[in-house]
Amino acid sequence: MDFSLACSYVLALLLAALTAASLALCGKTRQWRCNAIWLLVTCLMSLLLWVAWVGFYLYGNAWLGRSPDWNDPALAIALVAQGWLLLIFHAIPESHICLKVTDTTTRTLQVRQKSGQA
Repeated sequence: MDFSLACSYVLALLLAALTAASLALCGKTRQWRCNAIWLLVTCLMSLLLWVAWVGFYLYGNAWLGRSPDWNDPALAIALVAQGWLLLIFHAIPESHICLKVTDTTTRTLQVRQKSGQA
C-alpha cells in the first residue's frame, strides 16, 4: 500500500511539473522560456529515473533473486540519483541564470554611471 501511494504521489507531482513547464513555454518573456526548458528537462529526466527505479523494484530484484535484500539499497540509490539530477539539471542552470541576470544588470548600471560622468 505504501509503495502504490508513493508512486501515485510522485507521478502526480511529475505530471503537475510537466504541465506547468509546458504552459510556461508559451510565456512571452525569454526568462520564463529558459526556466521552463530546464524544468522540462529536469522533469523528463526524473520521469526516466522513476520508471527505471519502479521497473527495477518490481521486476529486477525478483529476476536477480535478491528481492527482499535489495529493496532498500535500490531506493537509496534512486533517491541519491534524484538529488544529483535535480542539482545538475535544475539548481545549477537556475543559479547560472540568476547570476547572469545580476551580472548584466550590474554592467548596465556601470555603463550608465560612466556615461553620466563623461
